[in-house]
Amino acid sequence: MSVTPRSTPQDPKPDANAELVRRCLAGESRAWDELVTCYSPLVYSIAARAGLSQQSREDVFQNTFVAIVKHLHSLRDGQALTKWVITTATRESWRVAKKRRIDEVRPEPPPIEEDRLVELERSQAVEESLRELGGQCEKLLRTLFAGQQEPDYRTVAQTLNMPVGSVGPTRQRCLAKLAEILRPRIV
Repeated sequence: MSVTPRSTPQDPKPDANAELVRRCLAGESRAWDELVTCYSPLVYSIAARAGLSQQSREDVFQNTFVAIVKHLHSLRDGQALTKWVITTATRESWRVAKKRRIDEVRPEPPPIEEDRLVELERSQAVEESLRELGGQCEKLLRTLFAGQQEPDYRTVAQTLNMPVGSVGPTRQRCLAKLAEILRPRIV
């Protein structure tokens, strides 16, 4: 199993986490790639927040995904996957920090604050919802909102090969669809 980050997959399925877990347990290698792609940014951000060096972050990444491979069968609810990954990556960060005892790392990183945990869960919910949305809507919303500043509609239209006048109305429809997908995932 390769555990290197890849580009975001498009897998527009309802209850995406439960389906992804089911496919992984069925031995689908593409599902494992999707799981790694989906959760890599979250795992790396937790390790970075713990103050770990790049090498230590990579260790946390590898150890977290090894734990997922070993314990995914015991996860009864696919919707709990995000919380499980957050908890596992946090514990791995602590373990690696304690083991390494390097100057740049606090020996015992503080637990993730509740507000930060909520922020991480919401970010992951948006990412999962965008993947579920898929297609032209996912491309449009990522193009519009992925950068530091909002690109002009002419640039977006050229990038996505669509009429300039369609960008605004399509954006509204896509945001409405995303809101419907996202609503049950935000607590």
